[in-house]
Amino acid sequence: MSMQDCPENCNGNGLCTLGRCTCKLGWHSNACNQRNCYNSLVFVDIDILDPQHTYHCQQNGICYDGTCDCVEPYVGKDCSTRMCINNCSNTETETYGDCIEDFPQGHCKCYEWLRRGGDDCSYKFCLNECSMHGSCEDGKCVCNQNYYGEDCSIFVVTVLIGGIYLQLQLAVLLSIAIISYLL
Repeated sequence: MSMQDCPENCNGNGLCTLGRCTCKLGWHSNACNQRNCYNSLVFVDIDILDPQHTYHCQQNGICYDGTCDCVEPYVGKDCSTRMCINNCSNTETETYGDCIEDFPQGHCKCYEWLRRGGDDCSYKFCLNECSMHGSCEDGKCVCNQNYYGEDCSIFVVTVLIGGIYLQLQLAVLLSIAIISYLL
């Protein structure tokens, strides 16, 4: 048999044997006219009718002329990496972090200035961790008794001095200010 017996004469990218193309490294298809994608596996099985087997894009996408078109949730030049969990909680209008491609699973790098964290940037940190005088709930401090302020750093105590009740405000810096008095 001659080169004429193979589809498209193997396009100069393969060897014609018994009417079938055996493609050179980097090419595949019955006519050797399609480029392999990054990290592709192509092998020949001479015992079956269609001897060429190809595995492209980690079987998580389709190879088009040497470029993988990945299906969600896979990304990367060979579709081997899963996208970040919950897309880092990003929406069309809000961005809370960047998805860093890392094999085998992407990970979120959350924006610290937005006080976000967790595997998918959904956790909202509280200011100064509520100064250890409250609990953080959805990014806002719920202060313990007698503690106030955005970060629970203000302690207010009522004291009796010389028959007068005074409310004293103690801040984290231990400064004292009289904010009111009761008779």
